[in-house]
Amino acid sequence: MELWIIATLLASTFQTLRFTLQKILSSDALSATGATFARFCYALPFLTIGLAVYFGMNAIALPALSAGLLVYAGVGGLTQIFATLCVLSMFKYRNFPVHHHRSGRI
Repeated sequence: MELWIIATLLASTFQTLRFTLQKILSSDALSATGATFARFCYALPFLTIGLAVYFGMNAIALPALSAGLLVYAGVGGLTQIFATLCVLSMFKYRNFPVHHHRSGRI
């Protein structure tokens, strides 16, 4: 089996597990906002360590950060946070926004 197939299957499995855990957090222990905050705050140390290991193992210097890059990264990051908040908020309604036609087709 090719590597991209394995990577895709693993990614979809981990995505499903992550959303399951976030659904449990947002419905029982935390609000959707709290679960979203927890997701991104707990991910930050792993990201930092992962980048440090990657740059250290490959002897790569950190690239220069331009203002344009920071704006794009900031907008992308805020959009990701907002989208996660929306998904977790939908869990409270026990459904996803899927439109069903009367013909029975999606």
